[in-house]
Amino acid sequence: MFNKIQERLGEKAVQTVAVAIDKTAAAVGTAVDAGSRVKALTEEPTQTISVEAMVLVFIDTVRRDNADERPTSRAEVIAAYRGREHILKWISRLGLWGAAAGYLSTLYSEAAILCDVSDAAELGLSREELGATVLLLWGVMDDFDYALGAIREEPDKSVVTYLKARLPGGEVTANEMTKREVVGLLWKVRSLRKGKADRGGYTVEAMIDRAEGRLRPHIQSPDGFLRGSPPSRSSGVEIP
Repeated sequence: MFNKIQERLGEKAVQTVAVAIDKTAAAVGTAVDAGSRVKALTEEPTQTISVEAMVLVFIDTVRRDNADERPTSRAEVIAAYRGREHILKWISRLGLWGAAAGYLSTLYSEAAILCDVSDAAELGLSREELGATVLLLWGVMDDFDYALGAIREEPDKSVVTYLKARLPGGEVTANEMTKREVVGLLWKVRSLRKGKADRGGYTVEAMIDRAEGRLRPHIQSPDGFLRGSPPSRSSGVEIP
């Protein structure tokens, strides 16, 4: 009897270890997949970069992540967000980014939603036009033409020059910062424009509506967004 109990316990222990190994392998695989998909965005947080270049890194990362399949409807935009949640969680826990990891995750999510909305509305915008619209979405700039000029590095146009005239003294001091500092600056401006202290999010539906609002000048159809489908504000899923 004792030997049979030992055998059963031994089998159970082996099964438990096997399950744990499978779960660990799956988690590692997910992390590796997430890391490879957003590598350009998340690697080297101390790398020096301009705000405009960092915005294009956001856009290019979204574009690579969406290369195989792009949304064609509002429902697919929401589904794309849900499918991206494990990547967002992975980004938010990146130790090298410190407190800015959460900001990076949310900004990436919002940039992705804007790109998804643009695709679903079949606007065909360039990476520079998407980058300029993201700056408007985050409240960094109010003028699309100026934002586009800054993204294109036109003379006398830059995000830093624009913000220096609008933020309290000393907030912006250099044209180039580390990636982590750029993300911190973008988050601060976004938070100030949002009207809430540092943290807090929009629901996915609300962010889609905001993206539509910023993209509306590019939408030719009088029916509005996503082939005439009306906006819906009923969703409890919140972007951190």
